[in-house]
Amino acid sequence: MADKAVQMFKQIFPRLSPEALDGLRRSARLVEHPAQVTLCHEGEIEHSFYIIVEGRVDVYKLLEGQRLLINQLTSGAHFGDIALLLDLPRTATIITAEPTQVFEIDRGIFAHLLKTNPEIVVALSQMVLKRFLTQEEKQLMEIARLKKRDVPPAKVFMSY
Repeated sequence: MADKAVQMFKQIFPRLSPEALDGLRRSARLVEHPAQVTLCHEGEIEHSFYIIVEGRVDVYKLLEGQRLLINQLTSGAHFGDIALLLDLPRTATIITAEPTQVFEIDRGIFAHLLKTNPEIVVALSQMVLKRFLTQEEKQLMEIARLKKRDVPPAKVFMSY
């Protein structure tokens, strides 16, 4: 498991030194959750960053009073970075969809990691921006699709 953990961390933090990766592996808690466990609560300020080792989680957003499934994450995916980077409330609710194993990195470990490896801020910021751009693209495509449905049929004028 140690090698797998280091490989997962290396994918997420490619610029970290081998020593820092090993320190992260030793500091992160490996936690197993059964299905239907809420790991993050939208709107709450929480203190952990998660990396999915095995299993799957569902990502929900509350929109107009309805909880909507907006994404599913599997092995290698991570979440909770925005809350730790920006000290903001969670942007979504995350619930295990099946038995799921995660690495949990709490705020203290994360803060120490940032102090000793400031390049992590750049790497995480890039990942967050990429994720937002991808989500924005999906939203724009959905808006365009919905607009096409709302367009009245074209009026045709024919002359002979």
